[in-house]
Amino acid sequence: LKTVAEESLYPSQLHLAVMVKAEELEKFIDKEDANFTGFCSLQVLDADGYPKKTKGCHVEAPVFFSRNGGVIRLEAEFPSDPLFYVGLPNESDLFIYGRWWVGTGGWSRTNQLIDIVPESAKKLSSQLEDRSFAIAGQMPFLQGCSAADKLVRVQMTTVEHRFQTKIVRATVDIPEASWQEAKAYRTKLWQSMKAWGGKDENEKADDDKEKDKN
Repeated sequence: LKTVAEESLYPSQLHLAVMVKAEELEKFIDKEDANFTGFCSLQVLDADGYPKKTKGCHVEAPVFFSRNGGVIRLEAEFPSDPLFYVGLPNESDLFIYGRWWVGTGGWSRTNQLIDIVPESAKKLSSQLEDRSFAIAGQMPFLQGCSAADKLVRVQMTTVEHRFQTKIVRATVDIPEASWQEAKAYRTKLWQSMKAWGGKDENEKADDDKEKDKN
């Protein structure tokens, strides 16, 4: 007989149920994603892959989750800000990059979700249509994540402000199957850390904060 936790799991996740406490596994998987939290960070990189440190080259925002018709939508909005924003420079030696992660802490190897495939800012500028452009993203926790059928489409919305093009919204649509595959891999990572008594980088950061308070 299956436990209550096992009955709430997807088939690809059932083998994990016997390796940790059922209630902990059920809470972590969060089958309906009711407790999803996450963040998105966009950056402008130079031709060597280094982040630009000047104004208009970095922004971060929380990600909001929705599900409709077998598609997961992640949306982040970036407020209009004179200093902290990402512009779309019309320069071939600059690149747009970004990444998404889940949880309340910063990005780490165990909570990563999507990485934008860096694209020339000048090329993207030439593709602007109705103030938006698309760029490819890959999900590292999918097997064969760089294959064309595994890439996700990231839709960027822009505004023009004082002769500058600023990115104000990032929207990603993810097929349900890809979402569940990525969740299953994250669950394996979490289960492995539990089995060895370890913690991921976000859990360690939370512990450090508690120590500082005491």
